[in-house]
Amino acid sequence: MRAIETWISAVMLLLFCVGTTTYATQASPGVLITEVSPHELEFVELYNPTEDVVHLQGFWICYYPANRQSWEKPFRKKQFPDGAVIRPHGHYLIAFGETCQVDGLTVDWCVYQSKQLKALLGTVAVFAGRPSKNTLVDAVGWGETGLYFGKPAPSASKGMSVSRRLGESRLEVFRDTQNNLCDFAIEEPTPSSSEVGAVLFLSQEADSVVDERKLEWQVTVCSTSMSPAIFEIGLDNELGLRTNCSACNQELGPGECAEATIRVDIGSGYDFYALDLETSGFSAEDNQIIDIGWAHYCGEEVVQTFSSLVHFSGELNPAITDLTGITSEELRQAPLLMDVLPGVLKELHGSPVVVYSHNRFDQRFLASAAQRLGLDTQTLLWIDAYKWARKAFPLLESHALAAVAKDLEIGSQQHRGLADALMTGDVFLESLKRLGSEVHISVHVAGSDYANGASSVYLDASALLRTNE
Repeated sequence: MRAIETWISAVMLLLFCVGTTTYATQASPGVLITEVSPHELEFVELYNPTEDVVHLQGFWICYYPANRQSWEKPFRKKQFPDGAVIRPHGHYLIAFGETCQVDGLTVDWCVYQSKQLKALLGTVAVFAGRPSKNTLVDAVGWGETGLYFGKPAPSASKGMSVSRRLGESRLEVFRDTQNNLCDFAIEEPTPSSSEVGAVLFLSQEADSVVDERKLEWQVTVCSTSMSPAIFEIGLDNELGLRTNCSACNQELGPGECAEATIRVDIGSGYDFYALDLETSGFSAEDNQIIDIGWAHYCGEEVVQTFSSLVHFSGELNPAITDLTGITSEELRQAPLLMDVLPGVLKELHGSPVVVYSHNRFDQRFLASAAQRLGLDTQTLLWIDAYKWARKAFPLLESHALAAVAKDLEIGSQQHRGLADALMTGDVFLESLKRLGSEVHISVHVAGSDYANGASSVYLDASALLRTNE
């Protein structure tokens, strides 16, 4: 069903892109703006899609706020420095402000030493000569701005960038329909410089399940580096699924490409723990855990549960007793934290742990308690079901656990560890069924903290939720 919906959406987008009249009609002779990051990492990335060197002397880079309506009147403009060039299929990275001093990020040109771009709306343009409609080479407008190709791209939320979509092949690495809405998407920043750069794109749609245990994709990495470099493909997913990659470390020369195979293990279904804590107050430093509950899910089946009160020698706030039903007398007879928590962490070790808290409540309490006992929580793969529920059920007035569970007819919140852990797990499963998930693929130059290229593949929930036998 998701595949059909995705296909329909793609067709509608294609028809829209083909049928949209552009605001500006200039072609892009040799330079494309491939990414604009208007937040902490503030930069503009250019790409040369041709087989020739593009000399940038006489070219201009300009920024327009939302209220500008004329290409001749930018808010900021700067002519490229002498000697600036983009080699064939190479990148050119323009940075502003603090981006110029970021370790591990090679910048070709630092234009300003202070922030320049307004995050939620604006336009960046490149001109072959002084700014005017007649010299316009390429432009990216995002948000409710006045200057753009076709329709403006969406606004980039904090920590994200406006990134040009990938093309269909090595001959068209980036999409260029002359419509910003169709050509650009909002993604995590992936800056590439002319010295060390790469592009990464899916070279094959997902195969059917391999041996009913794995999903498999082919990806292609193309080097745009000026010298040989080692490129590493990284995999990440929101669910803690087991992934692996063949040929994911490649030494490539300038212009060379290589393929890699991405696999996701779904043979045993999706396996996770849902966890909930009850505490004596709201401060992880000053208050204590008084109730721990977890439920182990394999697919949609709960295969194991655990619940324990935790010793507390003080007097509980009456409000806590009213909320949870737990009394001070019960806690004085309960096992000590040192007798409960090591076993819990051993069970959860290395597994996805689903909690429901928009302020990391359970994570903070568990980390604080573990630290006092000299234990480690770094191996836990946290998943916040609250964020999933907000995406899956955006029309609900409240996304509190009790409200979502009531709407889904799952039950009522009891404010006890195990009961609320089960409710958390069930709400998360319903969110997962609605949304599915993605595996995020990135390519890095060895030793760099910043991805040079990124893509993602969709995972259908029906494969993830098959029950273990």
